[in-house]
Amino acid sequence: MDKKAADMVFTDPPYNTGMTEKTAAGSTWLSQFFNDSFTDEERENFMEAFCEQFYAVLKDNSVAYICLDRRRNYQLIPHIKKYFKLSNTIVWDKIVHGLGSDYKYTYELINVCKK
Repeated sequence: MDKKAADMVFTDPPYNTGMTEKTAAGSTWLSQFFNDSFTDEERENFMEAFCEQFYAVLKDNSVAYICLDRRRNYQLIPHIKKYFKLSNTIVWDKIVHGLGSDYKYTYELINVCKK
């Protein structure tokens, strides 16, 4: 995408759930979550790179919405603040829980990031 071409970005990056093909064996609908298992260094590099890319493609005075759960959000905040003004965090009540046995939160955080 060209630089400064997007009016808005809404993204739901990987949550680093540890999901692999082996842990999702026998479940075809979970196949989209395979390889969601980063090392700490890979996760840091990923978060830095996507914040940098989103900043580059957004027009001036635009906004990015970045979803994460409470377990990963604290890791993202320093990367957001390097590129954006974190103007708000929305708590999305999803009513039902998410994936897996240890991923059963009924809410998600959406960071409102202004360029």
